[in-house]
Amino acid sequence: MNSCTSTDGNIPIETTTAMSTDTMAEAQTQSIHSLIQYLETLQTQGEELARKFQHFQFHESFEESRANLLRYFNLRQSDITWQQERLSDLGITSLGRIESHVQASLNSVLIHLNLLNQDRGPLRQLSEHFTSQNLIIDRHTEGLLGKEPEGRNVRIMVTLPSEAANNYTLIYAMLQEGVNCFRINCAHDSPAEWKQMIDHIHQAKTELGKSCKIAMDLAGPKLRTGEIEKGPEVLRIRTAKDQFGRVTDPTRLRLSLPKSPPATNHYHIPLRQEYLNLIE
Repeated sequence: MNSCTSTDGNIPIETTTAMSTDTMAEAQTQSIHSLIQYLETLQTQGEELARKFQHFQFHESFEESRANLLRYFNLRQSDITWQQERLSDLGITSLGRIESHVQASLNSVLIHLNLLNQDRGPLRQLSEHFTSQNLIIDRHTEGLLGKEPEGRNVRIMVTLPSEAANNYTLIYAMLQEGVNCFRINCAHDSPAEWKQMIDHIHQAKTELGKSCKIAMDLAGPKLRTGEIEKGPEVLRIRTAKDQFGRVTDPTRLRLSLPKSPPATNHYHIPLRQEYLNLIE
């Protein structure tokens, strides 16, 4: 850098620039340290929460998903906006799509932060990896909705209407068009109708030589309420407009005492005197 002098003739500009650069480097180092400490704390808290609920009974195929869900729940207990912004500034993922592999994502970010911090010390060994979590998602998706169809990467689920119990042609046509999963809403109809729908599905599968999943959505508890006590009426105020949205007839709104004469060419809102005084 060429030496030059400031206008007061005392402080070289290059020295001032070097000091500014050093300050920025120190601030970035402190930011990285803070991020490392925060993310390591998140990892520890997530693992503790996952262990806390180990005694609950889950099907073994959902064990890893259960632990990942608890880690994600722990992550979202606090606002991580500041951390996400700092990670983005450093060119590292902002954790925006972390939900399917929380542990692996946090560990990957920590690896990069330690490299930026020139700290190649040992990192904890974690059992979760991106690939394994994606395989779990694929396995559960296939178990619920069936295998991925040829020509598209989405499955089609159709909720059967009540008429499907007596309309085999409807189910046959939908399966022929590419439905991958039929959903039966058990909040409607009866076991007799459900069985007829299922029989129709199996018959169509056999005739078409296609596979198809059947999902039965059980009806949960419902909140039953009686008549709701009537409250004040809602006054809807509208302004006349033409087809282009331009006002053609301005709307008038009058605020007056409840016993005032009724309005004839505008809306009327009755108010007590104390409220009218506030407006004045």
